[in-house]
Amino acid sequence: MSGVFRRVAERAARAARRFREDRGGNFLVMFAFGAPVLLIAGTVALNYSQDVVYRQRVQSAADSAALAAVSAIVAGTAASDAQTIGEHYFEANSPNYNRGVSAVSVVSNSYNGVATTTVSYMGQPPATLLSNALGSTPPTIPVMATAEAALSSGAGGAMTYAGSGSIWGDPHLDGGDASSGYFECDTSGARWYSALSDAGIQVNFNCAWNERWTAIGTRGYTVVLGSHVIKTSAVPPTAVTNPDGSISVNYNGQMWFGAINIDGVDYAPTIGDHSYLGGQVITHITDLTTTGAGDDTVEIEYKQGQVTYSIFLTFDDWQMGAMSIAATNAGKCGTPGGIWGNTLAGIDDYNAVDFQVANASATDPPFNWSVCSSAGAISAVAHLTK
Repeated sequence: MSGVFRRVAERAARAARRFREDRGGNFLVMFAFGAPVLLIAGTVALNYSQDVVYRQRVQSAADSAALAAVSAIVAGTAASDAQTIGEHYFEANSPNYNRGVSAVSVVSNSYNGVATTTVSYMGQPPATLLSNALGSTPPTIPVMATAEAALSSGAGGAMTYAGSGSIWGDPHLDGGDASSGYFECDTSGARWYSALSDAGIQVNFNCAWNERWTAIGTRGYTVVLGSHVIKTSAVPPTAVTNPDGSISVNYNGQMWFGAINIDGVDYAPTIGDHSYLGGQVITHITDLTTTGAGDDTVEIEYKQGQVTYSIFLTFDDWQMGAMSIAATNAGKCGTPGGIWGNTLAGIDDYNAVDFQVANASATDPPFNWSVCSSAGAISAVAHLTK
């Protein structure tokens, strides 16, 4: 019997040895365990690849929409209409658009001599086998594109404005586009208003209730030239109402215009011509005592590249200031602002309250830059910036 058991044991050992050495059997076992992992990894890789392709196609649609909208503005289309062009362009080129988390946002504007459009969108790729199997929602994919181009006037130059006019008296407006009008300042107290705001320059004037009228007041004008602040002032006279209702003014032996303050430093008025800031500011004083010395002036010449403003400031006998302004090549940084500045582009809004500023040396957004960012440095051909 021992021989029989020995032969059975030997056959069992040989069978076990063959099983261990059978690689085919091992592979089947390994495949049985590894197949699900491989399947999941492959599905994930496929889904990732599909998401990448989707992102690329949606980004391409956003890029094209931004370029199309900017090109439309450069061609003369209004910004609101250009936005619509961008929206339609994106919708036509974006895959699976209706599955977007939100509608495409297209914002177009023209500012500082440059047309800009930004397109933003939150997209969602189509469902995949994996997302369906897991009952999950495909990931949200955000895209954004911004395009810009320099605006031109058809002749290849940046849009510019030129004209001359004045704001004077109580107060009246002779606009830069030959318009005219009257506006009444706030009578509750002295207020400051913007007469002009453009590339690196801001002209504010003081308007106050003065006996029987509102007028450019004795605190005069403040002119911001880049980083410099120039202030004028007038000695307030005594106003007397006569029995017949007329008004007489008495300057008490003092001249009331000619003193200026530049960057916090006072310069007292003296007879003659005086130059400051390298000739940008000139005071012309002929008389320090005569009440009718309305010929005493402060003249300001401002240049920023090709932009030129010539400003002439004075007061008359009736406690009323007057300013004359002439401009050439204005608007290199956008449409000039302020009551007078707007008229250069034909915007004839004479409502003073719309142009009220916080204080004498306030600057009007968006015209508070110290150096004009020239559109000449930007290509007139629409191009992507991001």
